[in-house]
Amino acid sequence: MKKGVVYLFVLCLFLPVVAHSDNQISSTEAYLQELQLQGKERVVVTFKDAVDPSLVDKYGGILIRVFSTIKALVCEIPQENIDLLKQEESVKDVAPDVVMEFPEGGRERDPDELALFNRFKKEYLASIRKEYHDAIRQARREYLDSLRGLLSKRRTILLYNNLLRTYRRIGRTNSSVYRSLLSKHNELLREYYAEFRRILSEYRSKLTAAKENHVQLASEWRVKVDEMVALSYTGTVTVRWNNLEAGLNSKAAWDNYNLDGTGIKIAIIDTGINYTLENLNDHYLGGYDFVYDDDDPMPNMPTPKIREDHGTEVASLAVGEGAIKVVGVAYNASYYSLRMTDDDAGHPLATDVMAAIEWATDSAHKADIISMSLGTYSLGGLQQAFETICNNAYNAGILLVAASGNDGVSDCWYPAAFENVISVGAHTIDQTVATFSNGSVDIVAPGGDGDIITPEDNLYTVGADNRAWWAWGTSFATPHVSALLALQLQYARRTGSPEPIDFNEGKPFEVNNGYLWEVMKHSAQQLTSEPYDPVYQGKGKIWAAETDPLPPTPKDGSIDCMAEKWPLNPEVEYLNYLYREEGLYPAYYIGTSMYYDVNLTNNTNTAGNYASDIENINLTATQAYYQHEGEINTPGAPIEVFPAVSSLTAGSQEILSDTYYLPWALVPGLNRTILDLEFELTDDTNNRLIKVTYPYANIWCPPPLINEGFPIE
Repeated sequence: MKKGVVYLFVLCLFLPVVAHSDNQISSTEAYLQELQLQGKERVVVTFKDAVDPSLVDKYGGILIRVFSTIKALVCEIPQENIDLLKQEESVKDVAPDVVMEFPEGGRERDPDELALFNRFKKEYLASIRKEYHDAIRQARREYLDSLRGLLSKRRTILLYNNLLRTYRRIGRTNSSVYRSLLSKHNELLREYYAEFRRILSEYRSKLTAAKENHVQLASEWRVKVDEMVALSYTGTVTVRWNNLEAGLNSKAAWDNYNLDGTGIKIAIIDTGINYTLENLNDHYLGGYDFVYDDDDPMPNMPTPKIREDHGTEVASLAVGEGAIKVVGVAYNASYYSLRMTDDDAGHPLATDVMAAIEWATDSAHKADIISMSLGTYSLGGLQQAFETICNNAYNAGILLVAASGNDGVSDCWYPAAFENVISVGAHTIDQTVATFSNGSVDIVAPGGDGDIITPEDNLYTVGADNRAWWAWGTSFATPHVSALLALQLQYARRTGSPEPIDFNEGKPFEVNNGYLWEVMKHSAQQLTSEPYDPVYQGKGKIWAAETDPLPPTPKDGSIDCMAEKWPLNPEVEYLNYLYREEGLYPAYYIGTSMYYDVNLTNNTNTAGNYASDIENINLTATQAYYQHEGEINTPGAPIEVFPAVSSLTAGSQEILSDTYYLPWALVPGLNRTILDLEFELTDDTNNRLIKVTYPYANIWCPPPLINEGFPIE
C-alpha cells in the first residue's frame, strides 16, 4: 500500500523546495484570505446518500460545484454554520478544501538555443535600429527635396518683393499695378507658407511614425526573436536519450511496431497548455480552465511565467508532434488540457484537481489516460473523497498516472499514493534513481538529474512561449509513462484488414487498464548502475520495446510482451478436421459438435523481465459466425465457461477442454467462425484484475454445397 503526509505541490522541476516570499501570494490564497475576512470557508460536503444542494442555501452558503461521480459538493459557507451542517442527518462529512503549491522552478534554458536567441536578438535590434535610422534619413531627404521644390516659388516671391519696394520708393503705392502686384505677392506667399507647413508637417509625421514604429518593434523584440528561433529549426527533430535505450526506448516501438499513439486520448491535468504551438496544435481535443470556469485552458500569454510553462513542457514530452524541437513518446496521440492555475505563485485547489479527474471521466470527453504531474503528502479530510474519484475513473477503464514527488524521501505523494494510481519516480541517463525522486513508486521513467553543468543529461522540452528548456523532475517522468501506456493501448486496439486470412494477426485483442498497467510493470527493467531498491525503483524503468533486431528471448519491452501474448499464451487445438483443398482445417458440420482443447501456457518467464505465478484464471469462450459475404451474425453460440484454474506457475501449461454444437437454425453457407477467448486473472504480486480477449478464427465450416438441405427455422 502506497502512503504519504502535508502540502499539495505540482511537481515542477527542481530538487529544493523554496517557499515563495511572504509578500507573494497567489490569487487562490488571496481568495481564501478574503473568505476568512468574511467569516467564510470553502468546504467539501460529502453526503451519505443523494446530494442535497438545498442545505447550502439553508446555511447561508454559495454552491460552487456538485461532483457527479461522488456524493459531494463544494461550497463557500459561513464558519459559524459548519458545525450545524455537519449535524445534518444526510451529511457524512464536511472538510476544508486543500491549497496546492508549486515548488520553486529549476530548469535551464537550452544553451545552444539561448546562444541562437541572443544572436538573433542582436541582429533584430540592429535591424530595427537601422530601419529607424533609414526611415529618418529618408524622411529628411524627402523633406529637403520638397523644400527644393519651393525654391522657384520663393524666388518668384522675392522678385515681387523687389518690384513692390520699387513702387513704394517712387511713391506709386496707389496705382492699380502696385495693388495687383501686392495681391499676387500675398497669394504666392500664402501658397508658399501653406506648402511649407504641409511639407514640415509631413516631415514631422514621418519622424513620429518612424519613432513609433521603432518603439513598437522594440517592444515586440522577444516575440519576434522567438519566431526567428522557431523558424531556424529545420530538418528532422533530434530523438534524445529519453526515447532511446538510455530511457524507455520508445523509438524501438515506433520502428518495430509502427506505433505513435494514434486514436488514444490523454487528459493532462496541469497549468494549461499552449495548444497553438506548431508542435502541439494538430491533436488538441479541447479542455477546461478550472480557474476561470471556461473552456479555454490557455496559460497567460504572450509571456507566460515559469510555472505556467509547466503544462506545455509536460505535454511536449508526451504528445509533442516532432514538427519542431521535440518529439513526444506518443507523438500522434490526442490530448485534453485541464488547467489548474493562473499565476506565478500557482496554488491550485484540490477540489479543482478532483473536478478535472471527474471531467476526464465523463463520457462526453472521456480520456483513456489521465496524467497528473502534481501531488501532496496529505489531503486532510478530502482523502477519501479524492480517492473515490480516482477509483471511479479507474473502474471506468481509465489509467491514472501521477508523479511521486521531488523530495528524495521514501514515501510518495497523493494522488500517486492511491492504490489505483500509477506512481512514477525519475531515473537519470546514467541508469540511477534521481536523487530528488521519492520512493514508494510503481516504476521509474526518464526524469533527468538536475545537473546544469551537463544539461543534455536532463529532458529537452518546450515551454508555452516555444522556448527550449532542459528540465528535470518526477513531473517530467510522468508524461513518459502516460504516453507509453498510449502506445500499448494503440497496439491492442489496432485492427487489420476487414477480412484477414489470419484473424490471429488481423483482429485486435481487447485489454483492460489492469492489463496495461501490469504488462508495463512486468516489462520494466531494473536500473543497472546501482543496487536494486524496490522502494525507489518499483519494478524498474519502463521499457517500450527491444531494439531491432529483436533477441529470440526474452521479449522484454511492454509492446514485445503484448506481441508474445503475455501473460498467457493460449493455443487452440481442434480435435476434428475437414479436408479442404490442400490441407486439414479445423471444422464442424451444422448439427454436429466441435471438440477442442485450449492449451494455456504461463509465458511470464519468456516475455518480460521476471517470472510470476498467475492466480485465479477464468476463461470464457464466445463464438461469432462469419458468412461467405463477410457479414457477421452476432451474437454467436451461448457463452461457454471453462473450469477456473486456481494457479499457473511460470512456464507451466494447463489444458482446458470444451465442446461447441453448431445448431441447425443457422443460415447455410457459413465458411468460418471466430472464437474469442477472454481471460480474467490476477498475478501473485497483487490482486489487480487483468482482462484480455484473444481472437481466433481457426474453425472452418463445410462448403455451401454440403450445407444445402439443412432446415432453416
